[in-house]
Amino acid sequence: MSALGVGLIQSPLAARELSVNESHMKERITALSQGEGSVADLRIELYDGGMAAHRSYLIADEKIIKRQWNLARPPEKHDELIVTDNQIRKLLRDLVEKQYWTFQGTRFIPDNTIFLFRFYDKDLPSVDYRCDVNEYESSPERSAIRSVLLNFVTTDSVGLASSASLSAMNQAAIVDSVQEIVVRALDFNQDDRESLTDAQADFTPDDWSEFIKHIGGWLDDKGAPTFSSNFTPSGSALDISQANGVIRFTIPGILKQQSRNVSGGVSTTTYRAEIDAQAVGDPVKIEYLKPRTCGGASTVPSCR
Repeated sequence: MSALGVGLIQSPLAARELSVNESHMKERITALSQGEGSVADLRIELYDGGMAAHRSYLIADEKIIKRQWNLARPPEKHDELIVTDNQIRKLLRDLVEKQYWTFQGTRFIPDNTIFLFRFYDKDLPSVDYRCDVNEYESSPERSAIRSVLLNFVTTDSVGLASSASLSAMNQAAIVDSVQEIVVRALDFNQDDRESLTDAQADFTPDDWSEFIKHIGGWLDDKGAPTFSSNFTPSGSALDISQANGVIRFTIPGILKQQSRNVSGGVSTTTYRAEIDAQAVGDPVKIEYLKPRTCGGASTVPSCR
């Protein structure tokens, strides 16, 4: 029996108000969904079915592990899919949007079909949400929450789908290609929206949204940047790793930002910087990009 089977004979929570543990977990899940903190310590378990036969899923360590259970025959071999941090954050955004904390049944019928999901994260106590089949099928809101989770774990992830094509490519060529995209993404001109969006096609849709969100406070009402930016690599890519169709590395360099006021005055700031990048697919697309600055640039060409 799966670990998810533990405690299934207990009565479900009937309270509609969130407990202290639920409130703390909701704060953590919401923060992760907004790009804050690390998803490395997050584990999500799903259970779909009854005591005699059910499916279970574990989302953790950049993987989705699937298992089928049937008491009438031996357990089937589990399957694994690769999942990225950004894909998990999107799942969390979808769950928060659907108000996942409302997925709470009021009854338990032995041997009936249920759907359960459970969050674990770091130092917080785990939190369960469960509903009997009649309770989620009769509720469009609860059914939508269940669908979000099941669609996520039963659809091939970007990382898995692209692993063969990416691994077949030359690593150096991939790094060079991604570095060109990064430079283009970080090179744009004040008041020129097209100079900002010319790299959009080389990002996954989710990461382009994240990239724009981080500079959203410096865009005008037409979506044009209110400052100019230029990034110049200062050396070879660092910390290169490649696994399961995903390549990760860091680009050291100099980031220069300049703004011009209405009187024509110009303000310029130059930083030492490292750009953390993650890419998938063929053609390669960026699915994670995060600039990190580490002080004013002088004679030191990088942050190390």
